[in-house]
Amino acid sequence: MIPVPVRAGMTRRELAGAKGPVVIRGAIASWPALSWTVDEIARRLGDREVPVQVWDRRDYVGFRHEPWPFSRYVAALRDPETRHRYYLAQQALAGPLAALADDVRHPTVVPDVLAFPPCFWLSAPDMTTPLHFDICHGLLASVVGRKRFLFVAPRDAARLAHPRFPRENWFWSPVDLESPPAALGDVGIHECVAGPGDLVFVPGFWRHQVRSLDECVSVSFHWQGLAQKVLRKALAIVGRPYA
Repeated sequence: MIPVPVRAGMTRRELAGAKGPVVIRGAIASWPALSWTVDEIARRLGDREVPVQVWDRRDYVGFRHEPWPFSRYVAALRDPETRHRYYLAQQALAGPLAALADDVRHPTVVPDVLAFPPCFWLSAPDMTTPLHFDICHGLLASVVGRKRFLFVAPRDAARLAHPRFPRENWFWSPVDLESPPAALGDVGIHECVAGPGDLVFVPGFWRHQVRSLDECVSVSFHWQGLAQKVLRKALAIVGRPYA
């Protein structure tokens, strides 16, 4: 494994020039959200309805969204028999989650204009997001618990057995970087573990797989460079819009 670089701080210009993933330690120390616990969030949100991913298989072909009271999701999160089937992932800090938004700050390293609003994530221990890539650049703020990130550079994408474009789910890979197949050969796998107070930069087009080591709460921010804007417009034209 190749360690992801760790920085004590970065400017917006430095992040824009980063050649790969970066961990920025202690960058959200001023956030009120760092005092969150899952129990406190549950008290604040109560039975507000949220869209929960229900996974029938361990890939993104096999999940659907169901509207659940937040309290029901937290109960499922803590049931060891069922918790790996459910995920509250990439939900805007608006609507039912708007009560949490004031505890989050816009990181200074992130451009002012986002591709979409900041997103909330809440997962059980060992919940894994399979290997995939995003077109937008992303910055994930770790608020509660630890997450392990594994990355592969875009230059090695051909080794990851993605479905051919424009098939559905063409941005996902069946490869498990925690148990990489021999065919992966000398492909470099970059690794980091992020804990409360850390920011993780996920560059656009970098393949990444993420596993929650604890009960985890995170907030993500997503933005576009010129390449991302052009590609997203092209994808919309051919009927494959993807953020």
